[in-house]
Amino acid sequence: MWDLRSRRYLAVKLLRAADAAALLRFVREQSLRVDHPHVVAPSGWAAEEDEVLLTMDLVGGGDVERLLGDFGKLPLTFAAALVDQLLDALTVVHGHGIVHRDIKPANLLLEPTGTGRPFLRLADFGIAAVIGEPRLTDDRIAVGTRGYIAPECVLGALPDVRQDLYAVGVLTCRLLTGQPPSTEAFDDLPQSLRPLVSALCAESPDDRPASASAARKDWLAAMDLAGSEPLDPADPHPVEVFEHLDPLPPGYGPDGPVTVAASDEMAADAQPSRARPTRRRVAVTAGCLAVAAGIVTPITMSTMDVSGKAVAPTSGPVATRDGSPPFVAAPPGTNLLPDPGAEAYPPNWTAFGSGVVGQDDIRRTGSKSLRVTTTATGANSAGATTRSDSSRTAEGTTYRAECWVRSSGRIGVFLQVQEYTPDWQRVGEPVPSAKTALDDPGRWFPVSVTYTATRGGNLLPITVFSNNLRAGGDALLVDDCSLTTG
Repeated sequence: MWDLRSRRYLAVKLLRAADAAALLRFVREQSLRVDHPHVVAPSGWAAEEDEVLLTMDLVGGGDVERLLGDFGKLPLTFAAALVDQLLDALTVVHGHGIVHRDIKPANLLLEPTGTGRPFLRLADFGIAAVIGEPRLTDDRIAVGTRGYIAPECVLGALPDVRQDLYAVGVLTCRLLTGQPPSTEAFDDLPQSLRPLVSALCAESPDDRPASASAARKDWLAAMDLAGSEPLDPADPHPVEVFEHLDPLPPGYGPDGPVTVAASDEMAADAQPSRARPTRRRVAVTAGCLAVAAGIVTPITMSTMDVSGKAVAPTSGPVATRDGSPPFVAAPPGTNLLPDPGAEAYPPNWTAFGSGVVGQDDIRRTGSKSLRVTTTATGANSAGATTRSDSSRTAEGTTYRAECWVRSSGRIGVFLQVQEYTPDWQRVGEPVPSAKTALDDPGRWFPVSVTYTATRGGNLLPITVFSNNLRAGGDALLVDDCSLTTG
């Protein structure tokens, strides 16, 4: 959405009034108090009938959940920067008496910094609580996300900043080991970090650091002892945070609407032969620009800042759910993957799980194949995932994904598809193929799976992986991948 007041694009989040009253009360009273570069807080709102629209900074690099799905456990220096920035943000949030209560990878947005130092933004204060004020949820209900909720919350404990620190400990363990907290996971941590991460994950809040500020001080000291190296721009397999936003629709450029006339013309073209409805349903999402399936229509609305005062109108392209979907099935046999081999690696492929992905001269066709190895010594999924935005779905269409694979060793291989929204939120569960046993070393085997898309305009990346690769063992080679209809 283009904001005429600040002259920049904003992310928008749509809420129904029945679900939004408590959140709006929090937004009006508190969000202006949280001004920090690593925090994304709602900056304005608008309401019409039973719907409320919140606006906030547009963050285009996806989230940490997506990053973990793409790369598995992260390099120490990269993960350390994320933890430090999160604790920095929580120091300010907690300093204003606010407990976030939903620290998890999906609520940690990322700026698109490429292969450089990551830049984290803490988002989604929807269930945050203000210490000492009436609670906005039932005292008997533990709020948060399973796996990240502190144990005392399940027993009805009042909001406490140490509950957020528990979630930071769980998150840190996942970032550095790929696993939730456990004795085995702690053993995989650098030795200097084990005491602090164990304390953050302590069952009793009294055994955790007293504040985010104290935890950050201890974290920086532990990292000094760990001796991590700076991010290497020449690393052949770097973690990359790339742009996830869709292209702007016609009539809109980097500096907003191209011309008023162009915007008016686009709005008129949206309903060429039907009576225009008096009210249109708006489909938007937090964390990315709302340009998705459906008719893209510029709108102008009066918004309120968080204090409730009217501000300048806001206009911008917002996706609507009425009209015919623009995403139609490609002709049968059309390969929706831009790089069926590995000639364009790495732009169109990324590592999955503990995988390390590169190219190999051994190929089925073309000039290169994809080569997958692993850093894991135990059982762990390792593979490669397509990450292009070109494989858009048509609702109700059945897709067939196929790759050709080989290995010099005897391993099992799966091919998996997972539907995502345009802002990389999962839709349903992943659908894997049956296991293909590579029992003839050196021979190419096909592995395939079918999937029927639930929505139009979504993304459908494919993942090829093995769960019995071992570090120092045989590599998995992948070539001639396809995603077709019919």
